Amino acid sequence: MVASKVTSKNQTMSGKTITISPRGFVTCDDENLVRFWQDQAGEWKVSSLGPDVLILEKFASQKPGTTGKILLGGEVKGEGWIADVIGLIANSKWSGILTAIHGETLRRLFFDAGALRLASSTSKSELLGEVLVRENLVSRNHLEEILKETGASMRVGEALVKKGLCTTTDIFRMICKQVEEIFFSVILMDSGWYYFTETSEMLELPAFLSIDTSALLLDAAKRIDEISYFKKKIPGTGIILRRKRRTFPPRMQPLEADFLGRCDGLKTIGKIGEETGISDFEAMKMAYQLLERGYVEIVLTEQISRENISVIVSHFNSIIETINSYLTEPQNLKNLVTIERNYLNNAIAEGEIPEGIVIDEMGRLNEHSVADAISNIKGENKISWLVNSLTRYVFFVLFSSCSYLPKKSQQQLSVIVHSMIQKVAS
Repeated sequence: MVASKVTSKNQTMSGKTITISPRGFVTCDDENLVRFWQDQAGEWKVSSLGPDVLILEKFASQKPGTTGKILLGGEVKGEGWIADVIGLIANSKWSGILTAIHGETLRRLFFDAGALRLASSTSKSELLGEVLVRENLVSRNHLEEILKETGASMRVGEALVKKGLCTTTDIFRMICKQVEEIFFSVILMDSGWYYFTETSEMLELPAFLSIDTSALLLDAAKRIDEISYFKKKIPGTGIILRRKRRTFPPRMQPLEADFLGRCDGLKTIGKIGEETGISDFEAMKMAYQLLERGYVEIVLTEQISRENISVIVSHFNSIIETINSYLTEPQNLKNLVTIERNYLNNAIAEGEIPEGIVIDEMGRLNEHSVADAISNIKGENKISWLVNSLTRYVFFVLFSSCSYLPKKSQQQLSVIVHSMIQKVAS
């Protein structure tokens, strides 16, 4: 696991292998993996979770007080996944930093004897200034003026107090709220990576709080239930909304009106949330409420759908290429592709796979045919239906490939493919 920027492209490297020689030389045959390592050029700290697990942590991403021993680490595979990890930290009264990486966002939770002391985030919506604006304690214009004046010389809270725009009590309350929001964002991560660094050093933080971790976990459980409820109609922040009415309802709150005004049929819920400075959870909640009240409708424009489909097809083709790499005989691969085409034809006839999807001579999905075929899918949640149908397809490819492989290779390939499938599903 690498504790730096983790993008969907980087995650497709999982399952690939490198070889470390007895003399310490690292080699790999996969060109994509070579390019991946080239992108990671720099100085790294080597940590270990055990004799068979290594973690590389980039020095540029480290903060003061984060150089202790790594006790836990792993991949996030669903909302609430990290809750058990945090529960262990709280119950064991550990002191240290839990780092959580989701996409290009890096969040840190600072614990002291199991109590949450502070949190940090690289997400713009979770910065203290954005929290103050959302809570109507400072205007957007005032915040931007303060940011221009202070730069890195003074903290935003201190500057606002000095200007008389906020009180010390206001800032303290908002820091507490900011920490809670970052905590909930970590809990609600549906994919990514995490690791916990144990340290007893005094951390160079702007302030220390003492927040009951157990109480936050209970509140987080409620949010997970709410998210599950929202997802019955809105699968995720990648969904696009379009405003149905030209006029705004009377007495609508400014933030809600701003959100509604940005529902132009082109932007995703996540993008609108980013523009309005709210968290993914609040964006999902607001989108659900607007949908329930009939102010918006779910759409999927051709431009956005092709972008989404490109990512989906890339993931599934990576799995197919991994399976193909185990077939050393060209004739076996040719036979497998013939079997795959027969399966697709039957699955399309049975309505299990969208009509129009084709594969190339290597069994890989043709991106353009998948993009065109999505129009044949009925219902609102087209992307989810597509992912499910393509998942069935790659499992069939895995099943069929086993006829050409020895038992040991079958077992190894099965573990790798199942791991890759879980990443696509998340």
